[in-house]
Amino acid sequence: MEKSLYQKLADLNISYEVLEHPAFFSCEESVEFAAQNPGGHAKTLFLRDKKKKHYFLAVVEDKHRIDTKALCQYLECSGGKLSFGSAEDLQQILQVRPGSVTPFALLSDNQNKIQRVLIDTSLKQHRFVYFHPMRNTASVKIKLSDFEKFLDSLSHNIEFFPF
Repeated sequence: MEKSLYQKLADLNISYEVLEHPAFFSCEESVEFAAQNPGGHAKTLFLRDKKKKHYFLAVVEDKHRIDTKALCQYLECSGGKLSFGSAEDLQQILQVRPGSVTPFALLSDNQNKIQRVLIDTSLKQHRFVYFHPMRNTASVKIKLSDFEKFLDSLSHNIEFFPF
């Protein structure tokens, strides 16, 4: 899957840099890495509604928290509740494990099970953004404009949202 990402970026003429690092399972574990690599660092949350009918990705700048109740209202979730999708659903839909969720994994969602992708508007203030390449032992450094180009190449409903 990681090779597919690099091929897609090459096909789109997108420059990037892969930075290897120890596994990060939380934003707290990546503080030193973020301090040494200026730009937008984000966590990607795999979410679902209560009835497991709709799945969403929320790409949130690492220093922000999300209000799942307010987000659920915005997304008009069935069942009135948002929660994390299961590891099994994550593997089936995006082919990644918990801790490695990334907007790049949308390449694996051929059936468009992810209905909406919300990207934190605060990421737009950065020249570079960083996301895992399907594993949490590396980060891909990419220009924000190229990340937007990548997003535009997908068939998903993607919008910027102020978390």
